[in-house]
Amino acid sequence: DVDPPAGLILLSGLTPCYALRIVQAAAPYLRATQHSRPGFLVSISRLDGAFGFLGQPLAAPEDGALAGLIKTAALEWPEVVCQAMDLSPEWDNNRAAAEAIVNEIVHLSAASPRELGITPDGRLGLALLPAPVTSGDLDLERDDIILISGGARGVTAAAALALAEAAPVRLILLGHTPAPEADPQWLMRCVEASEMKRALMANAFDAPPSPKELEAAYRRYQAQRDIQATLNTLAKAGARASYHSVDIRDSDALAALLEALRHEGGTIRGVIHGAGVLEDRLIVDKTPAQFERVYATKVEGLAAILAATDGDELRQIVLYSSVSGRMGNSGQADYAMANEALNK
Repeated sequence: DVDPPAGLILLSGLTPCYALRIVQAAAPYLRATQHSRPGFLVSISRLDGAFGFLGQPLAAPEDGALAGLIKTAALEWPEVVCQAMDLSPEWDNNRAAAEAIVNEIVHLSAASPRELGITPDGRLGLALLPAPVTSGDLDLERDDIILISGGARGVTAAAALALAEAAPVRLILLGHTPAPEADPQWLMRCVEASEMKRALMANAFDAPPSPKELEAAYRRYQAQRDIQATLNTLAKAGARASYHSVDIRDSDALAALLEALRHEGGTIRGVIHGAGVLEDRLIVDKTPAQFERVYATKVEGLAAILAATDGDELRQIVLYSSVSGRMGNSGQADYAMANEALNK
């Protein structure tokens, strides 16, 4: 029973999924053209006044997810003025802080910076700068264990191989795909996707499968082939590597697996968190279940890994992020939000 809103402000402390749902509900009004000025979408995080780049401890790092949502909305809705603000926790005058925020909103335009830090001393912007990659020796020994989530396929598998070539460590690859098994006889000679799908249709189903069922079966077999290929490559390189199927979001299952690994010998010294999934949909089409799967794999997965290794003397923690978090990416609001939370 109110007039259609011309703007939406997302405040610090919102859960990321709820923030997305609010934006979805407001989308028709923000994108409408009956207003005298464009609709606006603003988020206000409370990191350090510079989106975490001042190097200080952050009380609420998941606030970073709000900026990922804003930057993606700006790409999907060019007709809406979008800005992520980060308010410094050093503000001790709430009214002055609120006035600073409102002043920015009043002057919002398409030319406004996408990300703006607000501190008692003034405004801060972000700029991309080149940074050199430093080199050095890995502080790892032969019996040290490195956990790699998502490490059996893709870019993390390539990194696992590079690590194996650089240090004589033991690699534990964690993934959601079941551990690889030998292909059934009727699938062994199939290489191309079309060949595999024809063989699956003829042998893997009691009734003709739907296209979705056939694609899922193909992806499952191909994923297991990829995992086995990674293990074979690592073995040829002389690496000691094993693959374990576990949902890294399940803290109990993960803790039990790591405890069993410790009993086998060795010390967990490093974590490489590369697990991630995609459910690309525009903001207005994203379902809560899709969001949860993408976001939780990154953020809750990391939390579970850190909890399970809390008693280990870790020397390295490496997190795989994405340019989607830094710049936003159409169709990947959840992925951008997860990576920005991971960044912070």
